[in-house]
Amino acid sequence: NKMKILRNISMIMMAMLITFACDESNLDLKPMGDTEADIFDKEVDFERALAGTYSKVIDFYIYGGGSGDYHQFFLLPGDDLTTVGSYAYEIFSTLEPGNGTLNRFYDLYYHLVSRTNTLMEKIAADEEAEESAYSSTSLRDNHKGEVLFLRGFANYRLWCYWGYAPLILERINTQDGINPP
Repeated sequence: NKMKILRNISMIMMAMLITFACDESNLDLKPMGDTEADIFDKEVDFERALAGTYSKVIDFYIYGGGSGDYHQFFLLPGDDLTTVGSYAYEIFSTLEPGNGTLNRFYDLYYHLVSRTNTLMEKIAADEEAEESAYSSTSLRDNHKGEVLFLRGFANYRLWCYWGYAPLILERINTQDGINPP
């Protein structure tokens, strides 16, 4: 008797699942939060995006609670640091591509480049739009200048530490752009 009841309940639940799961209105749902399509239509959106770009610069100085490891990296090109004899930054023979600090810095600089390229794309789109999100073109030009400076700063630092690092001047929107020459 219990098996019969369990089977009937299972059949009813299966019928309900098939009925409600196949409703096409359940497939095309709106995102629960803001997406890129919902922002960059007000001046304040550009201000916030610029602040987010600057926040990536903070990672170079206090990422991970300000452990101080990154300052040794900053001093690396000038050979101004002195640490214990076996430390990778003291004897360059053990400093290799697998070093975590080197990898983290490389990633951070490209995170900064990515944010600047995204914001440059949005500023350029605003310049071409019929109605600008900016109340004045001078603020847009200031934002553009700050973004260009930050991107230049990141690319300069990449060149200082790694020589011919990939120069990425556009936002990467496709798989083809992931591994530039």
